[in-house]
Amino acid sequence: MNRITSLQLFALFLLPGVWELLCIREITGMGMLLGILAGYALQWLLLMPLCGGDGGMFRRKWAGLLYAGFFLLAGARSLSQLTAAAPTALLSVPGTLGAEGLLLVTCLFTAVCGIRAAARCAPLTVFLLGISGIVLFAGAWGHFEISRVLAAGDGFRSGGRQFFLAPELPAFWVLRRRLDKSPRKILTLSFLAKAFAAGLLLTLCIAAGGRLCTDSDAPVFTLTALSQPLQGQRADALYILVFVMLSVMQVTVMAGLSAHLVEELFPRLHHTALVILPAALVLALLLPQETHDALAAMLVPVLGFGLPCTMQLMQTLRKRVIA
Repeated sequence: MNRITSLQLFALFLLPGVWELLCIREITGMGMLLGILAGYALQWLLLMPLCGGDGGMFRRKWAGLLYAGFFLLAGARSLSQLTAAAPTALLSVPGTLGAEGLLLVTCLFTAVCGIRAAARCAPLTVFLLGISGIVLFAGAWGHFEISRVLAAGDGFRSGGRQFFLAPELPAFWVLRRRLDKSPRKILTLSFLAKAFAAGLLLTLCIAAGGRLCTDSDAPVFTLTALSQPLQGQRADALYILVFVMLSVMQVTVMAGLSAHLVEELFPRLHHTALVILPAALVLALLLPQETHDALAAMLVPVLGFGLPCTMQLMQTLRKRVIA
């Protein structure tokens, strides 16, 4: 994996967070937004002191294998979220090959191209995401009722769960090794962008969508069905385009990071994404969504904060002992 730019790191760190927002299966109130924002703030506070280095963590084979296994599970979880998402039904193709199959083939191709190719596409995806956000706001504004926001205050605990479902945190430790400059400023901007996206989506779901969104299993996509800014032209094509690009990016980055670490540890292996992505699909089919979420909740804090912090402390102690 070659060097990545600050803009690419910004996009690669932002997009998984937005994907998690799109796949929220229940909105319980504005308290949920407060819980999500509190989780982002806590992630930022924990990550900022650590992002100066990884303590030589990836020089140890067991650490590389641990992260590679996590990204395999994260790819499986993303595929599981994809098959459960509402727009998938709109993309079904007649015959034996449906939307999931077509998207999986696309993910397989992009994963084989490597993380560098995904990094180049990520800023374009963020640009299209911004355009769709403007269109979403313009279409939903006519349904906005402030009384719904004031009445909905529950859900802080369910929002706080997003703290444990952030695969971009372990991914950061692999990606930052390919960045020449300090990532602190770009990480701060990424967290602010994620907070803005969460605020926009959840506020519109509650204030514009009302009970249609809060009672839906796919509230964000219910909101897109309501948000049609032009009378003569629906915006569904734009929303589906962004959804497809986000899903491909999410699965590709997770599978690509796993393949990159395996090939880094075992240089004789090549094109391991051809094995990892089908393995992720098998795990997605075998394990229920609740199991994927539980595994992520256990591993994200350890690999996002715990292990990097431990390795940095050990490196600092060794330097002091030698000195």
